[in-house]
Amino acid sequence: MFRNLFIKKKLIFFLSIVLILSSFWILGYNHIKKQKNINQHNDIINRDFYHGKTNTYDNLKYIIIPEFDIKRIIYNDAKEETLDKYYVGLVAGDFDSETGNLILAGHNVKHVFNKLHQINIGSKIIIKSKKKYEYIVNNKYETLKNDSSVLKTVTDQKLLTLITCTNDPNKRLIVTAIKKTDYETS
Repeated sequence: MFRNLFIKKKLIFFLSIVLILSSFWILGYNHIKKQKNINQHNDIINRDFYHGKTNTYDNLKYIIIPEFDIKRIIYNDAKEETLDKYYVGLVAGDFDSETGNLILAGHNVKHVFNKLHQINIGSKIIIKSKKKYEYIVNNKYETLKNDSSVLKTVTDQKLLTLITCTNDPNKRLIVTAIKKTDYETS
């Protein structure tokens, strides 16, 4: 009887160790996979933005926040599975119109919008679609998660609205910026 109990305890201990090691391996693998995705984003954006090599990615859209060295590809939707891949998602608006509210969302995670709460009024944000547009941050505030006023229509200027979560699951951080200049891509 004591022998069977001893064997069962050894087996449970061994299985626990295997389970713990497997968990660490899976977490490490997911981290490496996410880091590879982030590096690929940065390589594509750097090639396009700094070297004008757009022939492979003619429809590439991305956001750059120089203050934090954030460079993210913008996807044409803001579904959860899109944002989970470290993309920034298009909620509403038109990239290349002269007026309107371009609304983008991204997770509050490293390499996406985790430092957005630290952005300063007057900071620069660059959006690239058919052209490169420079926006200057003019407002930052928290609001309730279901506040639809952030989706407001704008007809007299070009506005950029960035949305991300906060530590409070019922609130969202909103950053708005006004278009300063636009210039042709090289």
